[in-house]
Amino acid sequence: MPLIIYNFILVPLSRVRDFHASFKSICDNFSMDLSEFEHIFGCSESAFVIWDTDNNGLIDSLELFSGITLFSDTKFEDKIRCITLFIFFESFIRFI
Repeated sequence: MPLIIYNFILVPLSRVRDFHASFKSICDNFSMDLSEFEHIFGCSESAFVIWDTDNNGLIDSLELFSGITLFSDTKFEDKIRCITLFIFFESFIRFI
């Protein structure tokens, strides 16, 4: 299992909040590039490409927080609810 995946298995909510705070303090918009990813998570480019699901050289907030949610210690139903909200939010932002 890649290290980046292993590091996110059963992530407690407090750690997710820490990631979110780091994301907000470092990233100027709704995405991060490789250098910002390395700064927040201390991971390499090989981990970055796992999270960059659309291969555009950026990890957007949907990719990041959906991935973190999937590996969190939250109940499955809550994971689905949260990811659905992320998708709805991203669709809403693109519509505006």
